[in-house]
Amino acid sequence: MRLTSLLCAALVCFVGCVEDSDPADPMTMEPEAPPAGDTYVAGLEKAGAEGLLRVRLIDAQPAPPAIGVNQWMFEIVDSAGQVLEDCALDLDPRMPAHGHGTNTDADITEMGEGRYEATPVDLFMPGLWVTQLSVDCGGMQDSVIYEFWIEG
Repeated sequence: MRLTSLLCAALVCFVGCVEDSDPADPMTMEPEAPPAGDTYVAGLEKAGAEGLLRVRLIDAQPAPPAIGVNQWMFEIVDSAGQVLEDCALDLDPRMPAHGHGTNTDADITEMGEGRYEATPVDLFMPGLWVTQLSVDCGGMQDSVIYEFWIEG
């Protein structure tokens, strides 16, 4: 009888805890449908947050970005459209709903003519990935954000 009472009390507590959780909290759950974000097209261009440069995601393998290891090619230009070389780039993919980033940092290699290759871009699970690309070209610093829904 005492064990039955304890089990019933535990069940009531568990149900109460589950009912108190907020299923609409974006930090704890992925949306059921893809949220607003970017639709991948080769050459997807973004203006920098500071307005100093523009970044084109000129290619992604696979295309569109998918679960697993990806390779992205960027082109960096200034506000006048001139290619920028000798830039330092940092790629930070994150899943806001889960509060984590990737397991592996992408290596970024300058390919010439303002092009930079990032690999591996490790999008290891489905959901919304928000990726910030920070760029420093000789002290000119700016950043862009790409948001892709990765199918499972």
